[in-house]
Amino acid sequence: SEKYYSWSPYTYCMGNPINHIDPDGNTVVIWYNNDAGKKVSYSYSGGDITHPNSFVQSVITAYQYNKANGLKAGNGGGASTVAIVENTNIKVNVMEAVFENSYNPNAARGAGSIYWKSNWGSQKDNGIVNSPATVFDHEADHALEHKTNTQEYEVNRARGSDSQYQTKEERRVITGSEQKTSRANGETRSGQVTRRNHNGKTVITKGVTSNVIDRQKTQEYEKRNKAVWTSEP
Repeated sequence: SEKYYSWSPYTYCMGNPINHIDPDGNTVVIWYNNDAGKKVSYSYSGGDITHPNSFVQSVITAYQYNKANGLKAGNGGGASTVAIVENTNIKVNVMEAVFENSYNPNAARGAGSIYWKSNWGSQKDNGIVNSPATVFDHEADHALEHKTNTQEYEVNRARGSDSQYQTKEERRVITGSEQKTSRANGETRSGQVTRRNHNGKTVITKGVTSNVIDRQKTQEYEKRNKAVWTSEP
């Protein structure tokens, strides 16, 4: 889902939006705290790489999983993840989510940032659960549209532009890439759809590529956050 924040994009940039702009070129820029607690970045453009930071590695795992399953299924699943990682003509920041999985096109002076957590899946009101990897591809599709079809993206993301999915942009992603990636990743069966609206709630799963809910951790998360059904992610 996209997020419509009322505060400045400086909030996401530790007071300085330049902090979240890749100095080395166009690729996926993954931000994390190093062992000294300093915010640093790792630029990733694909490949079989092992990184010592768990958040960085989880993004790489999501990419590899979505790509492999999309190729195996042959249905275009995971294509948005592959595109933002491998297309060096576009640049997308990825940061660990604090509130919820989302894409904010205004972060980092308009460079855009995906906010994502590696064990946050999404349970729809029909009971279907999407893994964090599938959720990542959902946000990647928003990012890709923002980067490659900016004018239409801005028009379609207007709240209230779609009565069923809240925005035309959410309709595009939910009825398109979300269905393909969910199917490729084995989270829906043939003929099933993840949802017919924009509803869902965050659940803690057993891993980046898992759509199995960790009941204990989800209960703990809900107690902390007083979870309710929302239109996110």
